[in-house]
Formats: sequence, structure tokens, C-alpha cells
Amino acid sequence: MIAVLLLALLAAPAAAYECQPLELREPAAAVDIRHDRGLLWRISKPGSATSYLYGTIHVSDPEITDLPEPVLAALADASHFVMEAELDGPAMLGFAQQMFYSDGRRLSEQLDDDLYTRAEDLLGRHGVPPLAAQSLKPWAAFMTLNMPPDNGLPLDLVLMEKAEQRGMSVRGLETMEEQLAVFADLDESAQLRLLVDTLCHYEDLQRDMAQMKTLYRQRDLAGLFRYHNKYNLQDRAVYKQLMQRLLWDRNRVMAQRIAAIIAEDDAFVAIGAMHLPGAEGVLTLLENAGFKVQMVY
Repeated sequence: MIAVLLLALLAAPAAAYECQPLELREPAAAVDIRHDRGLLWRISKPGSATSYLYGTIHVSDPEITDLPEPVLAALADASHFVMEAELDGPAMLGFAQQMFYSDGRRLSEQLDDDLYTRAEDLLGRHGVPPLAAQSLKPWAAFMTLNMPPDNGLPLDLVLMEKAEQRGMSVRGLETMEEQLAVFADLDESAQLRLLVDTLCHYEDLQRDMAQMKTLYRQRDLAGLFRYHNKYNLQDRAVYKQLMQRLLWDRNRVMAQRIAAIIAEDDAFVAIGAMHLPGAEGVLTLLENAGFKVQMVY
């Protein structure tokens, strides 16, 4: 689920990439969010086999990766496993290679000394050694620092591993190149702005991730949906651009590809939970395509 990486990341754009304070939004009136609760959904349509759609969060906490019985039962009931992008060896190697400059540029040259020292220190907590940090592209440093600093197997890979153990076919809704392009195609100045805001507010982001995990365990999709709007970012062009690329554009593509897959055969589909709810969420888009969606868990 790439959308969770955007929680509170964009403070006011800063000249020379200086730290800026985060601004909390004024409490808004409650907004009705379609499909506001539930992580596991049954997807059906006359003439098609029943499939399942499961919302994930990209962390490795045991209380999250220890799958509940309804999820295990749905996985056992499916013939095929579908995830955001198939994380096979060649794809992951190619993705990793794209994270680093290959033209001699250095991240240390694009940040002032204090910010780069902080970047190197924080990246070290995430397993990135100083030598590698020097060549990391801004978007890759940004993504790395917006994940919890743990080394366990994330939920998506736990599901994939269980599917493979059952002999299920595994495929991705997106290619790694498509996922890479969401950030890599941003102007580098925008990448640096994102990274600097992350460096300046790293502790806030980690606390926000902890709260996101709590909302996830409560299966509170509406809470997750609202939580990423806790800061006053809605009028910032870079935020709008990223949300469009990360959620709304990808939701449409995912829904179209899910519909095509499950029209042919049954599947257990696992995508980031933030893609599920709302009027432009994947569940609503599948309903608009004629599918019936029912919350299971």
C-alpha cells in the first residue's frame, strides 16, 4: 500500500529545503465514506466465480502478519493470488538498482550538511549503510524513511508465501516499473522537498505509522482514509499531484485489472487498505462495474 507513505509528509514548500513546522487542519465535519469498515471483502457477479479482496498494510508486525481465520479461509478458497506488484527476485533487483544514482551524483551534494548528517543517521536505522546512503536518490530515501525500521517479512510477502505454499499462481496488478514511476518521475526538486519534510518530521511520521497500525487492526477504513488528511495539505499542488498519482489514478487501474482477472477465474486479491474505501476507492469502482461487494471481516 504506497499511499500510507504520504501521511503528513508535506509541510509548506521550503526555500533551500529548510525545515518548516507541520500545520494541523481544523477539525472537519464528518464525511460519509463508503465502505468505511472491514479489510476482507467478497466480490461476486452473476456468471463469475466468487473472489476476495483484502486490504493490507505494508508492515511486518506479528500482530498484523498473524492472519485471522477469515483471511486464511478466504485464501484457502481461492485458486489464484494477486498482489499490487509481483515481488519476484528479478523485479526486486531491478527496483533496488533504480534506487541509486549511476551518474556520479550524490545525495550529500543536494542537502546541507546538517540535513544530510540526519539523513545518513536515519537511513542507518533502516539498514542503509553510509556508503549506500550517499548514492541513494531522494525519492528512494523518502520511501525508505517512511516505513517502520524493521527487518521482518511484510504482510504482502507473508500472503504471497502462503499462496505459493498452497501451489496458487501469483501475479501482480502492476509492474514494478509502474510503481517506480509514481515517485521516480517526479521532478527532483519535488523529491527533495518530500525528503526534507520527512527528515524534519521523522519522529512524527513514526508516531503516525503507529496510529495507522492501530486503525488497521481495528479494521477502520474510514479512520485510515481521514488520518492522512490530519495536516493542512489539501491546497498544496505537490500534495494534490502525489495523491492523484498514488491513490486515485492507481485505484482506477487496479479496479479495471481486478475486474478483468476475476471475470475469468476466482482470486484472492491483496492491495493496500487505503485503496479500498471512498467514492473513488476500488470497492466502489468494482460496484460501478457490476460486481457485488460484501464485507467478510
